Amino acid sequence: MSYQFHIIINNRVKLFSVVSVGIVAIAVAVTLLFVSPAVPLAYASPLSEMSNQAKIQNNTGVIVLEGATVIDGTGGLPKPNTTIVINESRIACLSSSAESNHDLNFSASTNVINLTGKYIIPGLLDMHAHVANVRKNSYNQNESEYMLRMLLAHGVTTIRNPGGPTEQSVALRENVSEGKIVGPQIFTAGQLLNTPDIPVPFVERLVQTEQDVRQEVRTQALAGVDYIKLYVGLTPDLVKAAIDEAHFNGIKVIGHLYLTSWTDAADLGIDALTHGVPVSPFLLSKENQQKFLEAGDHPFNHFLWLDLVDLNGPEINEMIMALVNNDIPIDPTLNVYEAIIKEEPQNQYLWSKVLQLSKKLYDNGVTILSGTDIRILI
Repeated sequence: MSYQFHIIINNRVKLFSVVSVGIVAIAVAVTLLFVSPAVPLAYASPLSEMSNQAKIQNNTGVIVLEGATVIDGTGGLPKPNTTIVINESRIACLSSSAESNHDLNFSASTNVINLTGKYIIPGLLDMHAHVANVRKNSYNQNESEYMLRMLLAHGVTTIRNPGGPTEQSVALRENVSEGKIVGPQIFTAGQLLNTPDIPVPFVERLVQTEQDVRQEVRTQALAGVDYIKLYVGLTPDLVKAAIDEAHFNGIKVIGHLYLTSWTDAADLGIDALTHGVPVSPFLLSKENQQKFLEAGDHPFNHFLWLDLVDLNGPEINEMIMALVNNDIPIDPTLNVYEAIIKEEPQNQYLWSKVLQLSKKLYDNGVTILSGTDIRILI
């Protein structure tokens, strides 16, 4: 069963959902965004200044969630037997005190939902969701809307689309924001910036000069993107031009890179990097760089790169230091690598190396984001 309501974030009304889902061997969970680690909640007046009676004096449009255990995502202890009052466009009250709960007065018309034995958690974020699809000529409005509904129905209330057709990606974000279609809050990039040196089957703007790069960044800025996505064929000089132009226009930059190492990208000022296996010859030892090149270097040759990389070598250690010093987050999309490796029995030994690298990033202070790399056609 799914419930939906609105809440105000940064003075914008936004749709959220409560979804009942099973957690194997633990409990049944209810997913609800009431406090997001990513964005602050804005209220018309401080809750501390309002009496319980004042909060719910107008029961029209009031939804009351009773009896659930709240895990608020702050690291605090779970709050059992919590009552949450949702009054039209905002959360009016959250109380885990039995005495306070008794004082709340609800009219017969109030929609009261008993969630005893269930849990309420913050809405989930997917920081790598290609909801407009990223393959060339693959955009489908109906499929995009279906994906957005499914994300929200499963408790994902905010997503980052790290690349897709620019116009359609921005339109999806705006249509969700305006309530024209149902879905999680979207932050989006447009088409990828890439060079002709490494062709890919994705929506991309091919650039060759710094002037090309700056022009495309300006074009996407005018279109209204939240991010610029840099791709595998860009060299450090082109990456720098993109970062400088994007930041000048108030836009952040994310990258799936190859000819530019994560170390260089971090030092150049990129804002985030994607995928947990940073395939790049420049992160291998000199000897293994040569082996990689001789075997036919390629940005998607994950198995060869994993086999050759020394996770304790100076190249990886310098990379991690650059990520930490520049506060660059990574969404490792581990599910993608797990799926790829499962299809290659002879390479399954590399899965442990993927996990070791992710753990090393985390242990050294690199911010790890959740991201699935979902596409419309799955």
